[in-house]
Amino acid sequence: MAKIPSPIVRHKSVSLTTLETLTENGRRLLTTGQLRQAEPILRRLLALKPSSPDGLYLYGSLQILKGAKESGERLLRRCVRVAPNHFDAQYNLGALLYNRGKYAEALPCFLSACEVEPNNFNCYDILGRTYWRLNKLDEAVVAFRRTVELKPDHMEAMNSLGDVLWTQGHLSKARFWYEAALRVQPNDQTALLGLARIFVAKNEFSSGEKLIQEAENEHGEAPAGMRLLAELRARQDNFREAVGLLSKAIVADPQGPDDYLTLASWYNLFGDTSSAIAVIELGMKNYGEELPSLVHARFNYRLLICDWRQYADGLRRILAAIRNPAPLPAITFTAIMTPGLTPKDLLRVNRAYTQARHFDVWAGQALPPQSFDKRPVPQPLRIGYLSADFHQHATAYLMASVFEHHDPSKVKIHAYSYGPDDASPTRRRLEAAFDCFTDIRALDHLAAAQLIRDEGIHILVDLMGYMRLARTEILALRPAPIQVNWLGYPGTMAADFMDYIIVDKTLVPAEEASCYQEALA
Repeated sequence: MAKIPSPIVRHKSVSLTTLETLTENGRRLLTTGQLRQAEPILRRLLALKPSSPDGLYLYGSLQILKGAKESGERLLRRCVRVAPNHFDAQYNLGALLYNRGKYAEALPCFLSACEVEPNNFNCYDILGRTYWRLNKLDEAVVAFRRTVELKPDHMEAMNSLGDVLWTQGHLSKARFWYEAALRVQPNDQTALLGLARIFVAKNEFSSGEKLIQEAENEHGEAPAGMRLLAELRARQDNFREAVGLLSKAIVADPQGPDDYLTLASWYNLFGDTSSAIAVIELGMKNYGEELPSLVHARFNYRLLICDWRQYADGLRRILAAIRNPAPLPAITFTAIMTPGLTPKDLLRVNRAYTQARHFDVWAGQALPPQSFDKRPVPQPLRIGYLSADFHQHATAYLMASVFEHHDPSKVKIHAYSYGPDDASPTRRRLEAAFDCFTDIRALDHLAAAQLIRDEGIHILVDLMGYMRLARTEILALRPAPIQVNWLGYPGTMAADFMDYIIVDKTLVPAEEASCYQEALA
């Protein structure tokens, strides 16, 4: 190792050669991991020139490597104040803040770094990840696209594009990027499972399962694949197998309380409510006895089996959580069944739910608005009914004769079904009742909305609301000029894209009208 020259300080002014020598020696020792040897040199550098950008950056980096992150952050912040165009300081300060969950503070650092080095693909990649964490999805897409422009084989950015576009509901665009990633690395697990997820969402179960199996054959069984296969089985109403798969995934890699909520709901759907309660209690043990979503789930499952233990305390805690300034977003349907909940409470809960489900993202992609004119009602009036329950189901039993009694001289009725075809007499009766019956299970949300628009539907009636399996995203895309909530969900959907709810005075007394975002019909 070359001997580090001693700095020569004979006058008040410091020679540039001395500063450069200290900087380069400090940098060399730091980059080779010799932290103890680097520290006195960098201290000397800052003693000679406290505002040295490289000195502040290198000594800040040294502190971070030693584990003194607070001290390192302060030094990097000083560096970017002195030298805003110091790329390394901006990038590493951003990375430090990002890794500590301070995404809003990290963002300007990465933006500045990208300005300094506009062709640095790594910088745009982390910028995209930061936007994603901040739920700025359009900006994330732009940043990831720039990453791929700069490095066309950047597979991670391609997968990130697929994931963000999936979140936005652009399934076809997401598919393009997963397939692009697979062209770079044909057996990439993330891309295989991303592509499988698209097929599952479109109810193309055999194609989805084949890709999950391909990922498993190449990389072994993985929690992400188990979760996706569990979702696939649940969508096939095979809840027993779904429970087994998700249970394995939770043991291997727990993702949080939502895992337990989903697993419990599947137990409950095949009639094992006691196991559902046990799952929720395990989640409470792992994530806290006071977590409102778990408390609420346990309360409702106990009601289903007439377990009145701790009823009063459970109800008190649930109402307090719902009336919190940030109400629970995940309990929209069970909230209707919560004793003591007012319509005003339900409106707040459902507004929180629409925000948590990002329906605003879908609404932002709405089909171009249709013109409203003052001419008489078109003849025939085209009415569409949207549901997953056009089979042996309570909704079908209630509605069959209603569909059969539409006046064919005035209306043409269309069914848009995304539930199973059980080949039952009820299904066949419904198919005969409609002028047009379309199974849209294989269509993604945008394609389904476009079909409804293309078929000229004037009034679209949603029979699901916030029931399980609802495809509310179709409604958010605004395929029809008038959209109506009816029957399946007797509460407000609290969404701007729903115009009316059909009710009577028993369901909604006049004094409660203000608690419904929809107009009452």
